Amino acid sequence: MKLALPTDVAPIKTENESLFLVFIFPDEETSWSFYLGLIKDKEISLGILKEDTGTYTFIFRSSNSPQEFHIKTPRTVENNSQLKMITNPDYTDYCYLSCGYKAKQQQQILYNPEGIPVFVNVL
Repeated sequence: MKLALPTDVAPIKTENESLFLVFIFPDEETSWSFYLGLIKDKEISLGILKEDTGTYTFIFRSSNSPQEFHIKTPRTVENNSQLKMITNPDYTDYCYLSCGYKAKQQQQILYNPEGIPVFVNVL
């Protein structure tokens, strides 16, 4: 089992208007290992903190780890409008957490559509 920390978080709006927060990893194996080890069937806590620069940091805790993980992202509401959905109360019940990776030679993010429902605490 290959374990690593996510390098980014991509908010992705689905066709049915749900919001997936996708932890990005270097490859499929690492993505799947993190999902199985720290997310699936675990109690999780996810927070988001807006930095002074306008970027965001996600704060992740899992019942299967004593550590709290801080995942900094270069995304802002200007370059990723889906971030606005996180603070919108209309999406509270339609937010999911998953893991994924960028396909080689593409910019497309491939992710596990079996996300788990998550409530994001805005810090």
